[in-house]
Amino acid sequence: MHENLKYTVRLTEKIKACADIKQANSIGIKDWQPIFADKEYDTFYFLYAKFIGKKDEDGECFNLNKIQFYLQNFEGEVTIGLTGKAYFYEQELDPADHDTRYEGRKQYGLFIILQGFNSSLTSVKENDLVFPNKGLWSSKPKINSGDVLVTRVYFRPIPLHLRNTSDNQNPIVLDRLFQARDGDSVADIERQDRSDLKELVDRKIMKQEDYEEIFKDLKREALDLRGVRRRCSPIISFFTVE
Repeated sequence: MHENLKYTVRLTEKIKACADIKQANSIGIKDWQPIFADKEYDTFYFLYAKFIGKKDEDGECFNLNKIQFYLQNFEGEVTIGLTGKAYFYEQELDPADHDTRYEGRKQYGLFIILQGFNSSLTSVKENDLVFPNKGLWSSKPKINSGDVLVTRVYFRPIPLHLRNTSDNQNPIVLDRLFQARDGDSVADIERQDRSDLKELVDRKIMKQEDYEEIFKDLKREALDLRGVRRRCSPIISFFTVE
């Protein structure tokens, strides 16, 4: 049953891009749509997006120009933020989403890199995903009503100055996703869901340098200790063109 529970994402020219999140009375501040929710570092948060574009002349499909993101922390002590890295791509349709009402239905993936102890929530311009995107999209994606979006996230390590253990430093806080304490020792964790990123690199969706940037200051002798599971979270959206 749960695979049938989806967000509805409206694709309409009435939704305008946000130029400044602080302009409370502007049209651009309105119409953020939820695409993902989860809890990490004991903080419950929602990801919202705007899909900016125009309909084709026949009105059947939506040419996507830009995706804007907004992250809202609702409860918890650790602020979670955007890193400016997001990847939109076409993927194989899940068998559970085959539907005779939508012939030729497509499935898109949206992979967003987040970070704990990061307050970058509202700077929409630097976090925009713009099409065409060199190396990913040579043209603007064309989305039809009934197409499906699957949103996933990956957390990069918290800022180094908080968790630094080099030269026998005592860290201010451990990153529970990447570190484990054993008495006086702190070991880095090898995460099972790291394979999700490797798949994006193999498919040339994520650049190798983006991948290496995430893990650049982790110890190479990381322990295969406690892989972070892929939670059962509300991650699937249903596009409707208006």
